Amino acid sequence: MKRTSRACASAGSHTDARSRSDRPLFPGYAFIAIELQWHTARWTAGVLGLIMGGIQPARVPDSVIAEIRARERGGLVELPKREKFCTGEAVRVTHGPFSGQLVV
Repeated sequence: MKRTSRACASAGSHTDARSRSDRPLFPGYAFIAIELQWHTARWTAGVLGLIMGGIQPARVPDSVIAEIRARERGGLVELPKREKFCTGEAVRVTHGPFSGQLVV
């Protein structure tokens, strides 16, 4: 029997000096590589639906999956450390629709 899909679990962890949380990065989602007949994935036990990009399943670039896997440690994905901000501190937005704006 030929294996026609690969799965990547979506568990992750956020760790800092005060806490560790082992929770899914994408709760309820699994990333799978489908080689043939994606319609059969839709009817697999436990699958509630597929994220679609038009009339076919949406594709996550291999580079994104590789980056997630490169951060995997002991079955969990280490997230980048977050910068710490103080209440009331001004920050500049660098990405997205508010890019360039200084916000508090």
